[in-house]
Order: sequence, then C-alpha cells, then structure tokens
Amino acid sequence: MNQREFDTLRAYLRAEGWHLQPEVWRGSEIWGHPPTARAAALPIEPMGDGALRYQDAVRTIAEAENTTPADVLSKLSNARCDTQEYRVEPDKPSGRIGMQEAIDVLKGLLDSYRYSARSEIEGHQPTFENRAGTKVHALTRHLEIGPTSPGSYRFHVRMPLPPAPPQQRSSCIGIDGTSEPSGDRGTSSRHMVNRLSKSLGALRNAAFGSDSGAERGSAGLAFELVEQGVSSNLCDSLRSLSLRNEQAPFSARFAWAFDGLDPLPAVELRFPDGAGKRLGKLAESIRDLRVGKFVQVTGKVTTLSHKANDPYLFRVRETPPPDRPQKRMPYYWVECSPEQYNRAFRAQTLDHEVTVAGVLQKKRGRMEITIREDGRFEVIRLPDQ
Repeated sequence: MNQREFDTLRAYLRAEGWHLQPEVWRGSEIWGHPPTARAAALPIEPMGDGALRYQDAVRTIAEAENTTPADVLSKLSNARCDTQEYRVEPDKPSGRIGMQEAIDVLKGLLDSYRYSARSEIEGHQPTFENRAGTKVHALTRHLEIGPTSPGSYRFHVRMPLPPAPPQQRSSCIGIDGTSEPSGDRGTSSRHMVNRLSKSLGALRNAAFGSDSGAERGSAGLAFELVEQGVSSNLCDSLRSLSLRNEQAPFSARFAWAFDGLDPLPAVELRFPDGAGKRLGKLAESIRDLRVGKFVQVTGKVTTLSHKANDPYLFRVRETPPPDRPQKRMPYYWVECSPEQYNRAFRAQTLDHEVTVAGVLQKKRGRMEITIREDGRFEVIRLPDQ
C-alpha cells in the first residue's frame, strides 16, 4: 500500500465525520468515530505490513459504520466521484426490475441531469422548448452507471472528476470536458449535480412538505420552484422514478467526491406514495408560467436594486393568506420605472404593501415581472396616495 491510498482513506474518514485524535499509538494516528466511540489506527507512514494494517482499518471502519468492508472499499474507489443513488420500488423481488421500467427510469434520470445542466447554462426557465446544446451533452456524457445493490432496486450513478492538478486540488469537469478550477464561473459537472440535488429538495418540499401547494396548483409556488432551477421538463423526467401508475415511492441520495475537495454533507431525499402524480401537477403549474403571462401579486418590498445603466428593480414577497400568517411565501423580482422605484422605496420605508401587475419575462437568467403600460403598480395604505 502506498501513501496515496492512505491519504484517500484519511480523506474518507474526514468526510464521514471521524475525528483525528491528538495521541499517536505505535507509529499510527488514531481516528475516533463519535457515534460509536470506536477508533481506527492508520500508520503515519506506510511500512512493510501496510496492506494488513490497511485491511484492518477498513474492517474497523465498516463495523463502526454498520456496513461491510466491500461497501467502504467501494466508496474509496469513488473518492474522486460525485455519486448518486436512486432507489425505486418495482413489484418484483429485491434486486430485480422489469426491463422496460429500467429503461424508462434511466431515460428519465438522463433527462433530469440534462435539464439541470440547462438550468445552469441557459438560466432558470419554466419550460425548455428547444433541444439541448452541445455544452449540455459535453457534461452528461461523463455520467456512469454502476452495479446495483440489495434493497428494492437501486440505480447507482457517478460523475468522475479529473485528477487534481498540482497546487490546485479542487477541480471539476468543465463544460468542454476539461479540468476546471473550483470557483470558475463556467458550469461544471458539480454545478449540474448540485443543481439537481437542490431542485429535488425543492420539489420534495413543494409536493409533500408542510407548505405543499401541489394540490391547488399555486402560481406562487410554481414561480418559486422556477427560481430554484426547477422546470416543468425536470418534473416530467422525474416521474419515471415513480414506476407503476406514477404512484410508487422513490428516494435519492447525493454523496460528493472527498479526495482533494472540501467535503460536502450527503443529501438524502425520499418521495412517498403518489410522487409521480404530485410531480405531474407541479409540472402543469410550472408550464402555466409561460413567458408573456399576465400576473398580479400583493406583498411587501424587501429589496431594491439599481446601478448605473441598469434597470430599476425591486423584490416583493407575497403576503401569506390570513388563515396561515406564518406560511412561507415566494419572492418576485419586478422591473419598473424610476417613479415606481421611488414609490417602492417609500413603501418599504413605511412597511406598507404594494400590488404589482405585469408580464412575466425571462431576464438576467430568471423570471421577472415587467410593469408595462397595461400593468399596475399600487401602494396600499400609503397616506399620501
């Protein structure tokens, strides 16, 4: 065993919440596992018995994490990969799935990655009408499918990251498939996967959270989902994971490359029975947010934004219904005239509500309300209005 393999094991321990202890025992550093009070010993420098000590450490880690050495080794082999696991529940014994169902799920997953990439590259949109461009395909062609594992049927997807260059260990696959330093404004594979993770979280909360609006088809809820990168196309793509009659539950887990990168917490999401149907209703609500649609919203001004040569903008948070005053409501960016901007400033200063009516437009990579001549801007309860 070489130093590199032990360094990868240390990175794994850090990512999984193990803590390096201050003491040293017989030339080995001690890593503690707080939940179980177990400890694993790793040699500070590889020695002649390095392979045996490596195997012993892997066994100890597996016992502490209530898994198998094979599972730990599998994670170590993915040290430079962002990995995702999708668990679906077909009407078959564990580890089996119908061929057509498997094809449908894989197609839905691939489309989900593509629409997440498009949201990052082209900006958030309610519905993507045209075909994906070459930049999107350059990202998704790196995706890989791994072997399944016991438990209903699990699809394992991974996105390999290129070897970290010297002095620049944090890197991702860029839109052209080359190494791209972290912090670059270009869209990387991690941007794409992270967008899908966040979009799934937003959909989970919208469809089954305490503020669920899927049943009523709320325009405000749909607008908020689009702001978080969710498109109607993404909703439709994910419906395939719900299998039969779009009623079966499914779950998703996102784990991140830890070798040479800052560790990120894993994300686990479960969609209960009826997930596909709920996603379908959300897709319909989002499709209704088409560009050019006339909308109206009442709420309080939270933010104003104007720079030289830029349009006048303010953001309104919709007022919750009287029977649910604590309900979390969406925000809307509004493009307005200088005179309306001044009135919005006064409304914010006096903590008064405004009513805005205008046309939905895709600008600055997001959906905004533009107040045109046929629109409306009214400050409510402002004394001199």
